[in-house]
Amino acid sequence: MARQSSGVIQFTAVALANTLLYTLSPTVTKVGVVKKIRWINRTGANGRLTLGYVNAAAVFVPVFPDILMVNGVDDCLKEDELPIFGNGPKGFVADTTPLTGTTGAIWAQSTVAGAAGLNVEVIIEVEEI
Repeated sequence: MARQSSGVIQFTAVALANTLLYTLSPTVTKVGVVKKIRWINRTGANGRLTLGYVNAAAVFVPVFPDILMVNGVDDCLKEDELPIFGNGPKGFVADTTPLTGTTGAIWAQSTVAGAAGLNVEVIIEVEEI
């Protein structure tokens, strides 16, 4: 088991754009379990962060309830606060099913975005098993 960090991902594009947070190691046997989500919203308005995946039909599929991001507040969900979620019963997995499959990447959408320095920043930690 290896725990990896996404590094700081900035949401500077338009609101609700699909933003890549993390891609699993290139092996079909890996399962990614999100262990920590950290965010800060500096856009000037409250917003919502949604985690999910993009399927083979290029549609964003949410898999975790929206997270309220209060403007100016740095917040975090830790391992003991997170259920296992993803596109499979044990977390995020690569799935080659036509139209509904995915590469095992973890994506997010934010209802707010902004220019660098006045944007949303997210970091996730993922344990690959």
